[in-house]
Amino acid sequence: AQDDIAEIHSMQSVFNTMLDSIEFQFYNDTLTGLYNRRKLIDELDKKMNSTLFLINIDAFQEINNLYGNIIGDTVLKDYSKFLHKMTHENCCTLYRLHSDEFAILCTQHFDLEEIHKFASFIIESTRKKEFKIDKKTNIAISSTIGISYGKNLLLTNADMSLKLAKAKKENYLIYNSSMNAEHEYA
Repeated sequence: AQDDIAEIHSMQSVFNTMLDSIEFQFYNDTLTGLYNRRKLIDELDKKMNSTLFLINIDAFQEINNLYGNIIGDTVLKDYSKFLHKMTHENCCTLYRLHSDEFAILCTQHFDLEEIHKFASFIIESTRKKEFKIDKKTNIAISSTIGISYGKNLLLTNADMSLKLAKAKKENYLIYNSSMNAEHEYA
């Protein structure tokens, strides 16, 4: 009977490890280890008052075309670490949604001035950062940000803000309801 109990505990431990691994794969990006889109959607479903920053690396495809996907992946990993430092200091959570798009979800209250400051800080810090390509080559990247805040449709609204910011060649835009009509014609 003692052996049976030990075997059950051993099986339970293996099973729990497998479940943890499955959950990690379900909620985390394989390249960066960051939370993924699925995890972000689960968080947004809680309908907490939040601010969402959608960050897209400008012209990222050119990096992949010029240097190859391995270098592109290295830049993405380095950029995710770089963003993680910023989010950690501001009690926010960082996600990698796909390819060259990241999200920062902040559940503490940000007023509009703080939102502007944080977005500007991300944009400026990104511009100043150099990413190592090889022993001799560093590159700089830039990003565009779409922002939304409140409790509802944060991902949809931030995505709309991001698309309009790119179309208007703005560094970032904060969602407002007039964008719905503007987006229809953009």
